[in-house]
Amino acid sequence: MNIKFSLEKFELAGKDTELARTLSDDLEKEVLDRLHEVIIKEIELIVNELNRNGHKLKLQYEPCSGDISYIDNNRLRLSVDTVVSCGFAHLNMISDDDL
Repeated sequence: MNIKFSLEKFELAGKDTELARTLSDDLEKEVLDRLHEVIIKEIELIVNELNRNGHKLKLQYEPCSGDISYIDNNRLRLSVDTVVSCGFAHLNMISDDDL
């Protein structure tokens, strides 16, 4: 993972700051992009297997990170929606004392 996302960088950004939110958003995007690379390969294998078994699944639209959708002549629809959430302090419900 990029050094940009080290604990030190998050701590320097501060808790509940705009910079921490931006850093968290950047991390979400990087994680989502990396997951997309894995997911797209696997879903293609699954779609190929289904198509070998009689389906005619085709991409419904150009996939992007977090959103992949196939459709079979308006019959079977196979979609993968991926959500990644990240936050530094502003989303944390646990106090530092509880850690």
